[in-house]
Amino acid sequence: GTAAAAGSAGAAMGAAAVGTAAATGTAAAAGSAGAAMGAAAVAGTRVLTGKVLLCILYSGAFGTAIPQFLWGFCLSRLPASTCSSFYPMMPVFSAILGVTLLGETLGPSFFIGGALIVAAVIISCLHLERAPQKDAK
Repeated sequence: GTAAAAGSAGAAMGAAAVGTAAATGTAAAAGSAGAAMGAAAVAGTRVLTGKVLLCILYSGAFGTAIPQFLWGFCLSRLPASTCSSFYPMMPVFSAILGVTLLGETLGPSFFIGGALIVAAVIISCLHLERAPQKDAK
């Protein structure tokens, strides 16, 4: 009953995290952890194994702590308008990392969407450079 429900939920979380189109290393780690916890709960074995704990630590460090630190660091050195211009690029880099690290394949919709995102960022950056600077009095 309860173990089967927990196992189904963990396996579903793992499959959903790994099955995303632009999976990152973090999503894969979370997926592995969810699948492992789900399988362990169904089998009635220990859920928090060393591998699961490493996946959780990896997700916390590389999926949350380090990116947030780097984002804050960049914001302290650059204007917010410059930093925010590159925020839409995250799915593109995530997909590239998915191909590089996880061997995923990308379809035509990725290339169309990626080209639109890159074009929007370039246009945005060009607009920022051409915008007249207002003098503060």
